[in-house]
Amino acid sequence: MDTKYSTRLKTAIESLDISQAELAKKTGVTEATISNYINAKKMPQLSVVEKIADILGLSVDYLLGRTTHMYLNGNSKDILDLSKLNKSEITELKYFISFLEYKRKKLGKGEAI
Repeated sequence: MDTKYSTRLKTAIESLDISQAELAKKTGVTEATISNYINAKKMPQLSVVEKIADILGLSVDYLLGRTTHMYLNGNSKDILDLSKLNKSEITELKYFISFLEYKRKKLGKGEAI
């Protein structure tokens, strides 16, 4: 099975803080099926990959390992590979990102930090 897809899917789910159950419901598959995708036991059909990409705000090419760029809101951005971070480190990173967003708002829109 394609472990790049499963690794990127797992990383995206964890970093976006979406549960497997929620993703399954939005995708129209069972939670067990999502678990199989994450654990590289099963590869989804292209139509499901497209749904998952849309739900997570990622490109299909990114999920399939064809590019290192994700596309969110029409903009090309590099995605951070969070797969080597533990859950506590990911939470800390989210807090830091929130701090940067707060700091930017305090300085005013469009101003550099």
